[in-house]
Amino acid sequence: MQHTGMRGNADGSAVWFDPVGVLIEPGQTVRWINNDRGNSHTSTAYHPKNTGHPLRIPEAAEPWNSEYLLPDQAFEARFTVAGVYDYFCIPHEQAGMVGRIVVGSLPGAGPPSDNLPEAAHRVLPKVEEIVRRRIVRMAQVADAAFSNSAILRRRDFISSKRAVLSRMTEAIPIMFP
Repeated sequence: MQHTGMRGNADGSAVWFDPVGVLIEPGQTVRWINNDRGNSHTSTAYHPKNTGHPLRIPEAAEPWNSEYLLPDQAFEARFTVAGVYDYFCIPHEQAGMVGRIVVGSLPGAGPPSDNLPEAAHRVLPKVEEIVRRRIVRMAQVADAAFSNSAILRRRDFISSKRAVLSRMTEAIPIMFP
């Protein structure tokens, strides 16, 4: 089983899934745990059945929606169809609280990125990176984003990165069976 934490900093100005990208095999389960004491979160598939969002999971896959999870609550979903699954937190999608699961070692770029909020573009790792690393932590995504000089000029994003990284030491460990 793959564990993914739902995290946030103490003042609620930054929220994230960690890891933000994982590679699993068909038939494996992912468990999301709300480790954020200050917020409730969801794990929700990008799918038209979920608040009219665009389809960003395989067509043959079942969409999921955890509903709101309070601190220390968890939700599990089993992934049987190979492909790329993008998901989000309903109240925090615009803040960039999104994640990606790759089921099976697939080539390709994944779903098109033209139907995502701007903050999600900065967070979602590329499929190739997930396949290569197997697990992509939020700190790795933040470091890559900040190497881009255009983003370096955005003071609000720099501020968010500092806030996120200051809390990364509290991220939950990844455990495999």
